[in-house]
Amino acid sequence: MAKETVDFQAARIPLGSKVREKVTGFVGTVTGCAKYLTGCYQYAVVPKMSKKHFDGGTAPDAHWYDEGRLEVIEVDTVKPDDVAGDDPGGPCSDAPSAY
Repeated sequence: MAKETVDFQAARIPLGSKVREKVTGFVGTVTGCAKYLTGCYQYAVVPKMSKKHFDGGTAPDAHWYDEGRLEVIEVDTVKPDDVAGDDPGGPCSDAPSAY
C-alpha cells in the first residue's frame, strides 16, 4: 500500500493568518492544520491573550474549525520564522511534522 502524503499547499488558509469563525465570531490566529480521511481540512485557531488569561496565568486554548467556517481577516499576521526557535520541536517534539 502506497503511503499518502498530505498536500498542505492545497489548504486554502495559510498558517499565521488571522481568521474569524462565521458562526460564533471567534477571532484568532491559525496555528495548525489537519487533513482528515474524508478530505476536509480543519484549522487550529488560537485567540489573543485576554485579561482573564493574564490574571489567571493560563494560556488560551486553540479551537479546531472546518475550513468553510472560517473567513480570513488578514494573511500572514504571524510568520513561521517569527516564532521558530533554534531547536524546533516545542513541548511535543515527537509530534508529526508536515515539512
